[in-house]
Amino acid sequence: MMNSKDAAKLEKTAFRHLSDHGIHRIVAPAVHLLALGLFVFQAQAATINVGTNLDISGNCSLRDALESARTDTSVGDCEAGDGADEIDLSAISNQTIVLNGSPLVSANGSDFTILGNNVTIDGNKASQVLRIGKVSTVVLQNLQMINGNNELGNGGCLSVNDNVVTLEIVSISGCSATNGGGLYASNSIVNLLSTHIADNKTYSGGSGGGTFQKGGTFTISASTLSGNTGDFLGGGAHFESGTASVSNSSFIGNDALEGGGLYSQSKLLLSNTTIQSNGAQFGAGLSQGGGTIDALDSNISGNVAIVDGGGVWIRGGAITLTSSNLVSNTAQQGGAIRQVSTGKVHIRDSTIEMNNSSGSGGGIFFDSGQHSITNGTFRDNRSGGNGGGMFTAGSIDLKDSTLSDNHADLSGGGIYFDLQLSQLIGNSLFQGNTAGIQGGAFYQDEGDISVNHTTFKGNSAPGSGGAIFIFSGQLRVNGSTMADNHSGGNGGAVFSRTTFFLDSSTLSGNGADGDGGGLYAWKPSTHTISNSTLSGNYAGSGAGALAVDEATVIVYDSTITDSASSQVNGAPSVWITDNGSLTLYNSILYNPADAADCGVGTSASFPPWGYNLVAVIGDCVPGGGILEPGNPMLGAQADNGGSTLTHLPQPGSAVIDAGDNADVPAGLTRDQRGPHYLRIDGSAVELGAVEVTTALPQVIFNDGFEP
Repeated sequence: MMNSKDAAKLEKTAFRHLSDHGIHRIVAPAVHLLALGLFVFQAQAATINVGTNLDISGNCSLRDALESARTDTSVGDCEAGDGADEIDLSAISNQTIVLNGSPLVSANGSDFTILGNNVTIDGNKASQVLRIGKVSTVVLQNLQMINGNNELGNGGCLSVNDNVVTLEIVSISGCSATNGGGLYASNSIVNLLSTHIADNKTYSGGSGGGTFQKGGTFTISASTLSGNTGDFLGGGAHFESGTASVSNSSFIGNDALEGGGLYSQSKLLLSNTTIQSNGAQFGAGLSQGGGTIDALDSNISGNVAIVDGGGVWIRGGAITLTSSNLVSNTAQQGGAIRQVSTGKVHIRDSTIEMNNSSGSGGGIFFDSGQHSITNGTFRDNRSGGNGGGMFTAGSIDLKDSTLSDNHADLSGGGIYFDLQLSQLIGNSLFQGNTAGIQGGAFYQDEGDISVNHTTFKGNSAPGSGGAIFIFSGQLRVNGSTMADNHSGGNGGAVFSRTTFFLDSSTLSGNGADGDGGGLYAWKPSTHTISNSTLSGNYAGSGAGALAVDEATVIVYDSTITDSASSQVNGAPSVWITDNGSLTLYNSILYNPADAADCGVGTSASFPPWGYNLVAVIGDCVPGGGILEPGNPMLGAQADNGGSTLTHLPQPGSAVIDAGDNADVPAGLTRDQRGPHYLRIDGSAVELGAVEVTTALPQVIFNDGFEP
């Protein structure tokens, strides 16, 4: 036969099972399960009615009621307890109990529910308010706890240890302790429902101004933590270990050295949570020292860090932000997010907007590591240094994202890439970003960057590189469009002084006040252009399309046309100077204006060219090759298939079947438009970026996707 100890153990197991399934409000939780047959019955319980708001024995004070519940006997005129008791404060509703200098204490293993009826328990700054004994199941309802003080211990108003505790419609305020100014929980299951934790604080380097969790499970729902102060970590909450979940709740106006709103190194889930107007040296909104954080449908806004990480500071673990917003946060570096050390950041379907940094990384500053951003929106972020939208010395995988109207006072209006790391950008949009010096869309200081199927539109810089400035490293751009970008110096779309590959892309309508409206290639470096279109670019004092200064440029199967210059008597589409080298294969170089298509500055080098159409050769003297003069009869720039705009040769054009198949690079099997358009369709390859061909049929698998 089951003894009482075994029944108690099963009771705890049952309660935890119910809690796991969302059943938190239990008035009399003494449910017993018999080992044989699992027959369920309700245990005995007593209702103990508190009759006075005085903290003395007699007339059933609250202190008497807790002792009656512990001993199952009558104490101080209270009813005798009997199992999991109800302590009812309705007789003194809306009154205040001022404690006598010592905390209320419940015994180990004592299960009870306090029905508070809006009663306030005041620690009078002389003691903790309530200390719950171990291995207890306790429910506190409609109760206020204020002015608790536990300067040499943990939990200013309330401490729990190895318990199951639910607070429903409870307020904890004005309390202080070493850790957990309002509430301290150790190895417990704690549920806060519609609870308000406000204006609590910690002493002497303590953490968790509002709440402190160490182990166990901690759940906050439909609650507010506001105005709390942590002397060290976590103004509103500190999650040191265990598992925590916050939903439909707010952290507002809290403050700490690190993690103004909250600090976590546990496993934390944030759902539909607001973290707003908090302050800290580091991580004003939240700080992560380890573990994992998953933030879903949450808002982190208006937080101010004196040093770094206005919204988020992450120095360990991994954070995933999904369908969340980081708005109007401020810091020296990383207005919205500052990552250091081993921390990892993953952003999905989220918005980084109107954040500010006095230094670098108006939106985000990545110090190291590997990070991913999918369907992210970076808009109107501002940096006093480099990287208006983002500064990264880590590696990022950016896809399906938009960076618009961001600004950096120095370089990299959208992004500043630092260090020799690999970066991936795909299916994204950089629009309207500005830099105070160079690289309106992004500045590449080092590294290996691959850009695929991305649009750069309307970006600008007063220096060089209206869209992109490449200082060192390597950049590959494929299937992309750069349109209507502008630089006050050289390189309306791109200024490059290092290895650059442009493939199956269009540069159109870009302008430079200096030279190279489309591309300015500088310094001893190799630039390769293949299957691409440079159209309608313009310059104030030099080549409208392409300027080659000391660099080597090789052009395969591309179209360079409709360039313009405000220089007196015009300027060529392509300009080579200072021992620069240019080679063309199977390409079109045609400017409808009277100016020459190719010009030479102080000196130039011309290896043998292949088959090309160059309307007016000008000063360029290739070392060999066949040049067809005349009008290539190109159609207007239009959507001729694929993801970029192109010029399709019209019927009767001299460029049709006029190229040399031997000069087509190995692996170049499709034209600029992509996988459904052959590069050679007929007896010979067309000159220029596109073939006059019919699109190949699209093969669709049974799953509805293309191969």
